[in-house]
Amino acid sequence: MLNNNIIDCIIHDKWLHIRRIIMDKINHFQKELDKLGARGRFISITHLKKLEREANEVKENRFYGKKVYEKFLDNYYDFSSLYKNTEIKSLCIVATPSQQNIIKFEYEDSYINVEVPPTYVDRKKVLNDIKSITSHLFSKFGYKTFPIILPKKSMAVHSGLAKYGKNNLVYVEGMGSYHRLTAFASDIPCDIGEWYDLSQLETCNSCGACEKNCPTKAINNENFLIDTDKCITFYNEQPEPFPDWIDLSWHNSLIGCLKCQKICPHNKIYKQPNEIVTIFNKEETKLIGKQIPFRQLPKDLQEKLIILCLDIYYDKLSRNLNVLYKNK
Repeated sequence: MLNNNIIDCIIHDKWLHIRRIIMDKINHFQKELDKLGARGRFISITHLKKLEREANEVKENRFYGKKVYEKFLDNYYDFSSLYKNTEIKSLCIVATPSQQNIIKFEYEDSYINVEVPPTYVDRKKVLNDIKSITSHLFSKFGYKTFPIILPKKSMAVHSGLAKYGKNNLVYVEGMGSYHRLTAFASDIPCDIGEWYDLSQLETCNSCGACEKNCPTKAINNENFLIDTDKCITFYNEQPEPFPDWIDLSWHNSLIGCLKCQKICPHNKIYKQPNEIVTIFNKEETKLIGKQIPFRQLPKDLQEKLIILCLDIYYDKLSRNLNVLYKNK
């Protein structure tokens, strides 16, 4: 009869063997991400309660602006479905490089180049790339993935993939803040992912560049989170008229805002290309400016906007573009 020491050794060896197999699969996944210039981290599902407590603390203490919270975050995150799914063993967060872009619009007598921050134009491409990798590899290895709606920035920092900046964007090594985060759950057992406390870039302690460059003073040195109700991005992503307190000269992007990212010293080493991703001719610019319902636009113009993921923001483009044209 085998004694307890031998049984323990057999169990331990079996556990090590399984762990090596899992590590091999995770490493294979990372190699595929490398082809996209992306990076990923796995964390155990056992940390889910910590994420939920943190999200609830933000909610209870109203750390976010009231308008942003009510518009986007109230009951947005879905923790309950993950607790119910006993198959889920791990969470994965992936950062994929995402560049700022320039789009050219032709007016009657001139052209204007307008900037679009990272994460907008390549939204679908990044999601499709990650889905393609996961659907191929995970099914190949006999594992499954599950969609999730969780606080991705917190996941990235807790996993060790990123650190917060004073502007509340997260910074990933080799990408700065120019990236897009994608998250999913899987049934891959995970005991290797470490859990880190929320942390900020050390350089933020003595910098203040983003705080000084934010025209609305949404970034405050006294608070870890920005005042989202003052953030330009929130307002130019909404169809309602801009509030009177916003100076129209502050606008700098077709959608979103680049003020805190472009001035950030931590981003300086990640030079952004000045490539024009597409050109809208005079007639296309006129149609967008007239706010013709999207489905009534010519099919080729619809497709052009869809490819750039600007169909999502179509009802704001005319107003935003008009402001940028006047500023130029």
